[in-house]
Amino acid sequence: MCKNRNIKTGIKRLDFVSHRGKMMVYLTDGRQILVPLSFFPDIKLLSVKDRTDWIILDEQFFTFARLSKVFSIEEVIEFISNLVIKEYEEKLIEIPNEIID
Repeated sequence: MCKNRNIKTGIKRLDFVSHRGKMMVYLTDGRQILVPLSFFPDIKLLSVKDRTDWIILDEQFFTFARLSKVFSIEEVIEFISNLVIKEYEEKLIEIPNEIID
């Protein structure tokens, strides 16, 4: 696998036990990202036992023994970026009209 030079952190480990229906991604820089499994339908379809058999590749990719698809840290970061944009857009919508006028 080839590392993305724009990504300065890596994946340290994954956890599916602490938060039901979610994947906690522990990064090498100490940050943690909690992602709903609905963002990764292929992972959601895995059994709870199969989710524990994850493999990290070059710190920037991950897969599972029972899954042929490889996921990237970029996909996890994309989820966070989309979430931030959505929250920002929702806050823009909540601004009362008298403030805008």
